[in-house]
Amino acid sequence: MKLNWGTGIAATYIVFAISMILFAVKASQQDNQLVVDNYYEEAVNYQTKIDATRNTAIAGNQLNIQYVSDQKVIEINLVDKQKTVTGEISFYKPDHAENDFKQNLNLDTEGKQTISTAHLAKGAWDLKCSWKVGVTDCYKEQKIFIQ
Repeated sequence: MKLNWGTGIAATYIVFAISMILFAVKASQQDNQLVVDNYYEEAVNYQTKIDATRNTAIAGNQLNIQYVSDQKVIEINLVDKQKTVTGEISFYKPDHAENDFKQNLNLDTEGKQTISTAHLAKGAWDLKCSWKVGVTDCYKEQKIFIQ
């Protein structure tokens, strides 16, 4: 049987229409959560994060964050132990917003804090630390992978 131009064009349109319908169905099944609930407020305040990150580098208020997989803990160390620090750590799970939570920064006299990861879901996490040394705002973000 010999195909003519009309049959080829019709077949092309049918394949295209079916692929568009499949694409629309698949796209409607995707979970499309916003990264944060107050997205626009976060965008407006982004300059304060940039300034706080710059303050961290300039003032020497370095905060080291390390995941110790064999002990299943996150260790947080402040380089300059003499300073009084107040702050907060935000645990952000990019693929599951319901796992996000915040914890106060409670450094001991040696400038250290240990956080257990036993209750955390496995996978990628973004840690967002904001703290204040005196009147200076500081900020650091770090990605960790819980196994």
